[in-house]
Amino acid sequence: MARSELYSEAFGEWPVLLERLAADARTLMVVGHNPRLTMLAEQLLGESMPMAPGMVVAIDIELERWVDLPAAASGSLRDLIRP
Repeated sequence: MARSELYSEAFGEWPVLLERLAADARTLMVVGHNPRLTMLAEQLLGESMPMAPGMVVAIDIELERWVDLPAAASGSLRDLIRP
């Protein structure tokens, strides 16, 4: 499912928007542009994650419900693919 809202929302709204989009999903893939994706990855990992164009970052997050996503900063880096 593609959502243009990800381009227009302020970064602070991303976790809430992702929570809404992913209500029934176990896996979520977000494709976009910097600086927002770097900011999102850093928020979810709780550490610096500089991303270059074309990079792919896979983050695992243990959640019971997507509604818990805004408080999550305990993700773990599963994979990092550089172009």
